[in-house]
Amino acid sequence: MRTLRLSLALLVPTFAACQTGDDAAPLPPPHLGQDFPATQFLEFFNHQYSLPGGDYRLVVAPAASGTGSFDALATLDDGSVSEFSGSWTGAASADPADADDPSQALTLQRPGGIALALTASSAACVFLLDRTGAVVARAGDTDGTTDACDTGATAADGALPASKTDDIDYARAFYATIDPCNQRTTLGAWKAANGFGADDEHAIFRDARDLGYGRDMHLRHTADGGLAFYVRNYQVRDVPGAAYGPLNLDAALAGAAKYHVGTNAIEWGPVYEAADVDGTCDDAVDVNSDGVIDTKDFFTRHYTFEPGEDGARRLLVNLDGKGAKAMPQPCIVCHGGRADPLLPDPQNANPLSRFPRFGDTKARLQPFQVGTFDFGPSSPWTRADQEDVLRTLNQAVYDSYANYDGRRDPGTGPYAYPPAGEWDSQQARLMMESWYAGTTPAGNTPDVAGGPLADVAWDDSYVPAGWTVPGGAPADAAEFYTRVIAADCRTCHVLRGIGNFHNDDIDFTRYDKFIGHSDQVEGFVFDKGIMPLAYLPFSRFWDEGGAQAMADFLAGNADFLALDPDAAFTHLDADLRVVAPGAPVAKAGPDRTAPGFATVSGAASLFALNHHWEIESGPDGGTLDSADTIRTMLSGPDGTYVLKLTVDDGRGRDSSDTVTVVLDAAADDPRALTFDADIKPIFTSYGCVGCHYPPPESATPGLCDAVYLRPPVFWRDPQAGDCPATLNRDVYTDFRGRVDFMDPENSRVLRKPSGHHHGGGNVFGSTSDPGYQTVKEWILEGAREN
Repeated sequence: MRTLRLSLALLVPTFAACQTGDDAAPLPPPHLGQDFPATQFLEFFNHQYSLPGGDYRLVVAPAASGTGSFDALATLDDGSVSEFSGSWTGAASADPADADDPSQALTLQRPGGIALALTASSAACVFLLDRTGAVVARAGDTDGTTDACDTGATAADGALPASKTDDIDYARAFYATIDPCNQRTTLGAWKAANGFGADDEHAIFRDARDLGYGRDMHLRHTADGGLAFYVRNYQVRDVPGAAYGPLNLDAALAGAAKYHVGTNAIEWGPVYEAADVDGTCDDAVDVNSDGVIDTKDFFTRHYTFEPGEDGARRLLVNLDGKGAKAMPQPCIVCHGGRADPLLPDPQNANPLSRFPRFGDTKARLQPFQVGTFDFGPSSPWTRADQEDVLRTLNQAVYDSYANYDGRRDPGTGPYAYPPAGEWDSQQARLMMESWYAGTTPAGNTPDVAGGPLADVAWDDSYVPAGWTVPGGAPADAAEFYTRVIAADCRTCHVLRGIGNFHNDDIDFTRYDKFIGHSDQVEGFVFDKGIMPLAYLPFSRFWDEGGAQAMADFLAGNADFLALDPDAAFTHLDADLRVVAPGAPVAKAGPDRTAPGFATVSGAASLFALNHHWEIESGPDGGTLDSADTIRTMLSGPDGTYVLKLTVDDGRGRDSSDTVTVVLDAAADDPRALTFDADIKPIFTSYGCVGCHYPPPESATPGLCDAVYLRPPVFWRDPQAGDCPATLNRDVYTDFRGRVDFMDPENSRVLRKPSGHHHGGGNVFGSTSDPGYQTVKEWILEGAREN
């Protein structure tokens, strides 16, 4: 009957019938309704904005002396446009710092990006300058090595993306690094490169708890010892209410080309170099510079392709109908990966190959949670028919974890390689072993020998020891783990965390790990509404009771309340029903000190349509330059001011927050802070470079000593004697990539050294520490390099 149902469904006429292709907007599943507009799923929390909010200046400069006229446009991320028209005289010059060049003030209320467009009567350029006069964006200038309009143009455009990681150039850099010779630009070419044929492993199912697709999954063990998976995704979008339902499985079983919305692919194995001797691009890269090509150099790489058996590779993909995202971000957010800043120079002979670590995002293969799949009603696609092949798929995933064990003791087994600063696979392996053993392995430790998974049907009754009373958890924790963590959090979080002495607490494999993140859980889940981080799992979490269960657990949890006795859980209404995200939350920003005047921002506020500032208390004579904008500037006599920000959503709901600003004429001017002069010395004097420095070159030139025994980021400039594989980096770019301009105190460069899940402990001691305050002020002022 399933096949008949699909056949009938294909005939149903609907207004959505033209919605084909992966970038169409499918009908949403039942979810939170119109009160919840968030769209930032499958994105990293820190978007690495191109520009901080602040005051800027548009300048038009002619390429040569003379007179001319122009029209310039600056379009911001919110769609607002600043128009700038006029003319220049013979006194104007190619130097945008020339006061005779026409200019116009521009304010970015929120961090983000900008698009510039110029039309001129003769060759000219348009520049965006920050408040220090530094050029931060340009159009019409072909030579970015100087701050002058070298050639100019009569028509030109240029742009800085809102997010440096969710940008097409980021995707281009990723593919150029993992496929430097462009050997995998179509699905057919990718399959050929990985040797797919008639003997690959094959399963069809619907992932009912992930993206809802019908999945036609294939696996091949490659000739170089790696793994290659590809999956054709099917989604029925022209039947109301079916976009995430069982018809997707019918479409996959039928191989219905109309509903094939795209193909995703993953390689786990070596990456190949573009600049090899014979030009065939088949020389594997010694990623860890230990002089040997082996599985320690293998890592996971993600691809996505257009529909069709030879679909072209995509740079952008819309997996859940909430907008296209740049690769590899929409894949690696749930595979344990990181989106680090691009390198200053190429990694290989492909000039676009600036992705760090040869393209290794630190993502992992996802285990197949068989119990969350829907299967066909008849052979050969029933669950019973496919148990063996799914165990084979899981065995391949399990085997790929062999290099990821966070123990310092190298031991002797296949899981003994101890890459410090890496994900620890022990809990993921333990979970997978329990799936095929039916019980938790003896001693709650994984199989050190790394043998095959048991030849039994998949069963998930696993509760980690750390969620039980003997493991130190309260009596209701094990039930909460099964009801919420296993159902709605574990899929992504079990692949998160780096080692059992760094940041492994984010994997939620113990009760104390979860409760230790309760402030962020409350913020991301109940305030911001972006966790779970994919749209369908998020909707299910709210529609099927997971959110209520989490709210009840936190509201009655003594450990949660003890973390901050003055901040009780506030996301239950008078009837103890969980309050959905979507209500405005005012965030006035961190307290600060400045001489003469200070700018504050409410950009971190949530679901806010209108903003209003007022001086709640302070010396007489204090004034705000604007009351009804996101950013406002306070000026007045020295003293302590309390500013109140009230935001509303235009529907009668509002929220308020306060920020304390100290004006002190004798204080250091935070506007003068730079990375080179003020921030780097802090992280040197506080001892951070004692751990955050690259491994040295070994006695054998070109090799590295203990390459994995360092944290994943380095706060020291490259220098002679460093491991060659770490020389292509820029400390400022790396550091800035861990700054959150929207919510400065959420920046990892502040949270980590303040003791939040940091292997180095609490370096600053407290947020009142002078070092913490300096870094915070530097971020608030735009995080200048020099």
